[in-house]
Amino acid sequence: MRLDGIDLARFAAFAGMVLVNVRIAAQVTPGADIYSSLTSLLEGRRQGAPRLQHLPPGAAPTA
Repeated sequence: MRLDGIDLARFAAFAGMVLVNVRIAAQVTPGADIYSSLTSLLEGRRQGAPRLQHLPPGAAPTA
């Protein structure tokens, strides 16, 4: 007996890995189209997001 939910999750993980690795292997430059946004989302990157500033413990952020 197979569980359909596990098969669906496995397919989603496989498809995401293929998309990300094809983009890396083909050395595609990120653009403003929907496919670049989708692969950036799968890679965990957001275009235009500010970078976080790492501070030592107890330090106050500056404006």
